[in-house]
Amino acid sequence: MTGPLWASLLAATTPAFADDGDDQAIDPDDEIVVEADHPTDSPATRRLDRTGVEATPGRSADELLRAMPGLHVSRHGGRGKATQFFLRGFDAVHGSDLAIEVDGVPLNEPGNVHAHGYLDLYILPPSLVRGLTLSPGARNPEDGNFAIAGTARFDLGLTRHGVWLEGGGGTDRSALGSVRAHAKDADPATFAVADADIGKGVGDARDWRLIRAAAGWGGDLGEAHARGWVLAYDGRFSSPGVVREDDVQDGTIHLLGAYPDSGGGRSTRVLSAFTLAGTDTDRAWRTTVYGGFRALSLTQNYTGFWEHPTQGDATTQSTTTVTGGARAWFGRALGDRARLRSGLDSRIDVLRQTDDNTLTDGTVWQSGTELQAIQGNVAGWASVPVEPITGIIAEPGLRADLFVVSPFGAPTAVAPVLAPSAAVTVGAHSPITGRAAYARGYRSPDVRGVGTDGQAVVATADTVEAGLHATPLVWLSMRAVGFLTTVSDEVVFDHVEARYLASGPTSRKGIDAGLTVAPVDHLRIEADATWSEGRFTETDTLIPYAPTQLYVLGVHTEAWTLGGVDLTGGIRGWHLAARPLPDGFASPPATVVDATAQVEGDRWQVSLDVDNLTGADWWDGTFVYPSHWNQAAQPSELPVRHITAGAARAARITVGWRL
Repeated sequence: MTGPLWASLLAATTPAFADDGDDQAIDPDDEIVVEADHPTDSPATRRLDRTGVEATPGRSADELLRAMPGLHVSRHGGRGKATQFFLRGFDAVHGSDLAIEVDGVPLNEPGNVHAHGYLDLYILPPSLVRGLTLSPGARNPEDGNFAIAGTARFDLGLTRHGVWLEGGGGTDRSALGSVRAHAKDADPATFAVADADIGKGVGDARDWRLIRAAAGWGGDLGEAHARGWVLAYDGRFSSPGVVREDDVQDGTIHLLGAYPDSGGGRSTRVLSAFTLAGTDTDRAWRTTVYGGFRALSLTQNYTGFWEHPTQGDATTQSTTTVTGGARAWFGRALGDRARLRSGLDSRIDVLRQTDDNTLTDGTVWQSGTELQAIQGNVAGWASVPVEPITGIIAEPGLRADLFVVSPFGAPTAVAPVLAPSAAVTVGAHSPITGRAAYARGYRSPDVRGVGTDGQAVVATADTVEAGLHATPLVWLSMRAVGFLTTVSDEVVFDHVEARYLASGPTSRKGIDAGLTVAPVDHLRIEADATWSEGRFTETDTLIPYAPTQLYVLGVHTEAWTLGGVDLTGGIRGWHLAARPLPDGFASPPATVVDATAQVEGDRWQVSLDVDNLTGADWWDGTFVYPSHWNQAAQPSELPVRHITAGAARAARITVGWRL
């Protein structure tokens, strides 16, 4: 096979994930990766190899997602609770509109008691992230549930051989220790990692304690390549909750303070997977089976004593879930200029969840809802990338899902969805590439939304986008993408109800633009800008909480050898414009700068991470509703702004040594 399309699709691996960081692929004998760059990727798609990951400011896997164009990450619940995601005008809450996978295994949790599609990325040790693919906008045919605003894929593995011990601490009253091991000639998928991270944080009720362990193996099994891994995590954390703006202004409470017994939780998760993959001259295949256990408990109080003047409004949400699933992917050449890409997915979750009213000490004073259910889905998809003329690639695709939700003691709901997609790329092998795409994303029925009549609805989102990517010079690249997305049923968080509620159809339009300059080797300057506007279709009012403008500027150096040592680091500044809030309010804008740096020798490395380099006082989350925290005062039904403070300035240094 010599056609340009097939040659690009059946490459041994994506160059961005090469161990040595240069532009050539890994030797196929080292690892078989059956899927290279997608033939019709959006101009906004960004890929990071390990050095790119290390040059991105961020102390956790979810913070690495900030490298996605148009994405802002909010940590309003403390270090341990899943972060909130804002992407291209979406308040994707804790994962309802953002699909994330690790080595092909979905991480979103359908039916989680706190948020449908909940994304807890603390299970991923940052040192184990070997590569990251970030794709805002219209999904690819293989993407499934929750792929509405965008998708992200983590690739696991270790690239530095030996046994490394690491320890450190920070001005946020934190300490960490880790050990990781990888044999010199072993597959990158063969590893062992364990780490512990504890801290008090800057401010009140921000302490955390997490322990993680991971082990993996990769190698050849006959004609196939195999890899398997196990990830385990347990964390306890406090949450500062919210503070009223008027209480901060009159000095009743500090911006970084917290009301008594503001909340917290415990999060436990185990996830394992095994993959077999193979390829030859005109076909490739991959099969993955996975399983896991999940337990989560969250105590929260957003309104004080407003609804229950004596006992208080605190609630405790708990969930336990057992998950199993399997995925298969198959591709083959259809002549020199076309290819079949296809796959099958299946998943089942057995869950139990409770939602109780509790006192400030955690005692249940009123039992709430208890729900047990089995939910699952089966899906099939196919697409046919074809290059009828050199440089023009078209890819029609179709995905079909069938969701089954069966609450114990209630009727079973069955909800099918068809998700077509189509993309056309012009100038695929030239310095200027254009792309137009359409795709339907969707969100499965939430188990709590199944009616007594057994009816359940899949929320859908239709996205149309068109863009250009230009590389006029070797050191300069530019992109611009315009997008329009309509959603059949928006979800907006109601802090009085302490849950996400369906709010009706919406539409969004916007532009995503960027510029990358690499004036010298190992130096990269990136600028991203995203403008968006989202409105409810029926009322033409702005969608609350959704961002309208995000600007990012980053300077990164990757493995720059100076004086016999390698320097990797980055400084990233972002500006988030005011966001619309309910009742005519708006959040204040925020501008924050973060930085990271790493110096590495043959047997040692020293890393420095700085959050909020300029020491800005900024509001990470802003919410509007009535509340009542002072029991001695008269309650009011007037809505006011509530704040979760953004990260204060803090520095952490870690030192590592190879045995």
